[in-house]
Amino acid sequence: MQAKDYAGSTPHFDLFTYFDGHTRAWGIFQGRTGSLKRQFTVDIHGVVDGDELTLTEHFVYADGEMQQRIWTIRRIDAHHYEGRANDVVGVARGEAYGQVLNWRYILRLPFGDGAVDVHFDDWMFLQLDDVLVNRAEVTKFGVRVGEVTLFFMRRGGWHMSRFAGLLLVLSTPFHAAVAALSVMDAELPALQAQARACYLGFLKLYEVDYLRDDAPGETSTRCVRVSYLRKFSADALDTATHKVFRDRHGEALARAYDAELVRLGLVYAAVDAGDQYTYCLDPGAGGFLLRDGRVVIRFAADDFARRFMQIWVRGEDDAGMPLWAFARC
Repeated sequence: MQAKDYAGSTPHFDLFTYFDGHTRAWGIFQGRTGSLKRQFTVDIHGVVDGDELTLTEHFVYADGEMQQRIWTIRRIDAHHYEGRANDVVGVARGEAYGQVLNWRYILRLPFGDGAVDVHFDDWMFLQLDDVLVNRAEVTKFGVRVGEVTLFFMRRGGWHMSRFAGLLLVLSTPFHAAVAALSVMDAELPALQAQARACYLGFLKLYEVDYLRDDAPGETSTRCVRVSYLRKFSADALDTATHKVFRDRHGEALARAYDAELVRLGLVYAAVDAGDQYTYCLDPGAGGFLLRDGRVVIRFAADDFARRFMQIWVRGEDDAGMPLWAFARC
């Protein structure tokens, strides 16, 4: 099979246009017999500068491992690309026609105390509704060792968590898919206080409930439940989060935690009046964000989790009541 075989196929796939901005992917790795070996998500931030595309990929595996890969991709002509990354041996070669892009490259993977080089024959197929399907055959010394399958979606389509669930049903064995979809609604601690946020003292933005369990001091689980009083787009929520985090903690920390903020922006969905997001801080275990009672993202780093909570609550007074961090009305 050659990429040229798909000349004229639609929808047309433009690599730079598709990956400019924020994208999320859900993937699996299957061994040579088809058995499911690993599951993961990838949050991707792309920046286009002329004929160069920089992709920063943040991988989170189901077993908790995290990984980053940064691609620098150069457009040679209308149909050909070259790519380089920290764990790619030499240069990746890409060829694109119609709805298809084919990459061929060698990836160096850690193995025991050393590393092993494997070959990827990587095919991307753009579908309707901006869904990108990616299947890659992995070989070593010409012998097939497995296959990677990913589904990509640009922010702004279906709600990310629901789309991820659908993809897992389509691409994993039945028992694994059931396990992935059986996330129960989180049990939240008790309500302690409420406040309303306003802009300029009169424009109502959202109401915040502060929830806390009975554990002493910093060992308690604390949550803020944000109930929106007006419409906000996903982009507006993302922009506001970056701005407030930067205002609270300074430019240096905002840059240090940019990867986490980018991950967060990818799971935001537009809200209407009455919609809710809930964020919980679980000391020693990071934090997590819920939409409609379902976890949409987790943060492993305690320091980031605590600082993100400070967007709404700076801390507690001696009575355990919240010190609100926003303008109230």
